[in-house]
Amino acid sequence: MCSGTFPKVSFNMDHHPSLITPEQLKPVLGDPNIQVVQVVSQALFASTYIPSAARILPQELVLGQPPAPGELPHAEQLNRLFGRIGLTPETTVVVADDEGGAWAGRVAWTLDMIGHSKWCYLNGGIQAWMNSGGETTNSPTDPEPVELDLEIREEGRIKLEQLVTELDDPNLLIWDCRTREEYLGTRPTARRNGHIPGAVHLNWVDLVDYENNLQIAANGEQQLSDLGISPDKSLVVHCQTHHRSAFAYMYARLLGFPNVRAYAGSWAEWGNHPSTPIEI
Repeated sequence: MCSGTFPKVSFNMDHHPSLITPEQLKPVLGDPNIQVVQVVSQALFASTYIPSAARILPQELVLGQPPAPGELPHAEQLNRLFGRIGLTPETTVVVADDEGGAWAGRVAWTLDMIGHSKWCYLNGGIQAWMNSGGETTNSPTDPEPVELDLEIREEGRIKLEQLVTELDDPNLLIWDCRTREEYLGTRPTARRNGHIPGAVHLNWVDLVDYENNLQIAANGEQQLSDLGISPDKSLVVHCQTHHRSAFAYMYARLLGFPNVRAYAGSWAEWGNHPSTPIEI
């Protein structure tokens, strides 16, 4: 393991994240400054990895404690996680998953939260990789670990109390990424159900092309525009536990939205709170 304490000032948000295709990734897999990270949740892909890819488990990306189980883990847990995959300021992280981008988005958001914006999303993840003829291996790679001392940045998230105070801000736009039934309150997922006042609804799966290797839908940007989800807004995304909405966060970042935050408490916290305002 590399010795010494990792300086907090080394991470920054100067890099703009981007999409990468399997064809673009193949020739650079051996680059020591590129680290592919796969979040694999389905048993089908538990033993299918892009060569040199490190694995992150979904549970490593969430706090897992009530009232907001989807909240960001503490810095100590993130130090272990990103130290294990050998993250350095020079590392460009290629995030990928097996479900169309939600868990990959969770990695992207977490990287932003520690000030590391040098990430790319592998469009379509492991399925697009395999269907492009990309080679696979049956086990993840263990990179050379490093010691980290991470500092959490607050720009990429919003807490419940702050969101309540901003609800009357005309520039605020809340994007609810859950199913239509959850948004309407007809599918109970908490003690109280419905949606945050003023929130617009767009299910995250509507932005994934299931007929084209789980890549981002070609008309996704138009779908957002039709709902008034635009870069001039102060955008907040949420779902139930900030799993699905991590895709929305990542997508907005890829589109260059300058002000996007995740409400990681999401409906698990909002809907179980005794006095938060709710629309049905």
